[in-house]
Amino acid sequence: MMLSCLNAAEKSAVLSDNILESQNKAVIIPIEGMVKKLLLTTLKRRTEAAIESGVDLIIFRVKSDGGELGSAMEMSNYVFGLDSSIRTIAYVEAKAYSAAALFSLACDDLAMKPGSAIGDCEPILPGNGGYVTAGEKIQTVLKERFRTFAKTNGYPEDLSQAMVSSKLKIYQVIEKASGNIKFFRSENWDILEEDEKSKFENRKIVCHQDELLTLSDSEAQDLGFSFGTFETSDDLLDYLNYTESAEVVDVNETEEVVEFFDQISGMILVLGLFLIYMEFKTPGIGIFGALAALCFSAFFIGKFYQGQADYLEMMLFILGIALIVLEVFVFPGFGIAGISGMLLLFASLVLAMQNFSIPETELENEIIFRNITNVALYFFYATTIFFVGMIVLSRGKSEGGFGHGLLHRKQ
Repeated sequence: MMLSCLNAAEKSAVLSDNILESQNKAVIIPIEGMVKKLLLTTLKRRTEAAIESGVDLIIFRVKSDGGELGSAMEMSNYVFGLDSSIRTIAYVEAKAYSAAALFSLACDDLAMKPGSAIGDCEPILPGNGGYVTAGEKIQTVLKERFRTFAKTNGYPEDLSQAMVSSKLKIYQVIEKASGNIKFFRSENWDILEEDEKSKFENRKIVCHQDELLTLSDSEAQDLGFSFGTFETSDDLLDYLNYTESAEVVDVNETEEVVEFFDQISGMILVLGLFLIYMEFKTPGIGIFGALAALCFSAFFIGKFYQGQADYLEMMLFILGIALIVLEVFVFPGFGIAGISGMLLLFASLVLAMQNFSIPETELENEIIFRNITNVALYFFYATTIFFVGMIVLSRGKSEGGFGHGLLHRKQ
């Protein structure tokens, strides 16, 4: 497919004209760290607060290595779908790789800092002891998003898709009659008649096959992605004729706390499960049960805030604990109640890590598989730590050491 590239200088002029007609009220919203569900939640809150305050320009200051594909798709679609009266610019402060590249191209315009880079958005998934490239079903959806964002926002369509797939080889040529830069996929160039090819000159490869497109700030500007390179976001505002410094809308204290617990959510779950084991092994309801409740409360509150968990997951979790308690204290052995309780516990944790119950797409299938795997690993780690602890404490008891009587219920 042939694509005309909007000249960076022309795009810059169009952007400036639009800004000059605006109310000249802007905010800067930092998009930093891993792209995930919590970042989506804070993005929506900060963007909606900015819009309510009457801004007409939002600069998203991007610095990210990427992250979760599902969250990236939601973030990108959200920004892309904002009212046309709100101008959005992605200012790549350092790097916009993978999921962050998708988000950046969903904005109306792109600007970059000297030395920054954007690209490399090939979707990868855990597998075979490492990471593997996602199948064509997921790649197709991602390429469609890149194509749509590029077409709407005036970026080179084929080049944008080369950020997703390493199978593409892209030529850049100059049309003799107009002097415009155009791009061709190699397979489309090869089928042109010679008289058609003669209309172009200076053919060169701008994206090699088996390589993912990643662009520096100067390359992005030369190829029609970025409309300019600016040392700081304040320089960008000055260029756009914003006379007053824009407000920076960062995450609030609540979101910082949620972010902290989200980063250690795996450790929290392992610790919580371990403490449950300890509580059931020791007499009465004591310190282990209280600490376990704190761990799971921190986990579920974070997921509630992100919109992934609701009362269904909490009810399943509580019911699961109740069935396990019945199995331990009422029914002898380990039977139906205990197994059912463990399954409900497992299901509640998996569902709390995603915003859907039944997967309907290939991407959701991958997400639920990853969550099931992670929760299974959390159970495995907690169980291993528990049994290792029992062995250590049992040895301590037999030697008259520190663990005397701790793991044995009174008869």
